[in-house]
Amino acid sequence: MTSTEWEYVFTNSLHIPATVCGVAGRLLFPSDWECPDGLTYVTDAVSYKTNVYTLKQWEQLQRSGAVFLPASGYRHGADVYGVGNDGSYWFATPDGEYSAWSLYFRSDVAYMYSYGRDSGQAVRLVQDVK
Repeated sequence: MTSTEWEYVFTNSLHIPATVCGVAGRLLFPSDWECPDGLTYVTDAVSYKTNVYTLKQWEQLQRSGAVFLPASGYRHGADVYGVGNDGSYWFATPDGEYSAWSLYFRSDVAYMYSYGRDSGQAVRLVQDVK
């Protein structure tokens, strides 16, 4: 998505740190989202250990429109950092010749920033829904 689309999602939608099937990351919910019966969540969580979901629970969340972004870390040069703690996802928006916009998160924070295109970050595939 573009930086404008990511900004809209993070400004207008609920997003919380969570662990899904043993993998730390961030859950994103549609703006009109309703929590499935039998599940709970904490919006002011600052730890991946607060909102923990099994495979069965994740399937319920996914059917209700939730999206999970794993804390897959990032690459700088030949080294990989932050796997299991940090998430770093490219936007489809460049920032000059050598940089592009990205989403960065860890359990207690999420923000957009510009970073050098020579780093390795995850990509989230999306599809327009009509």
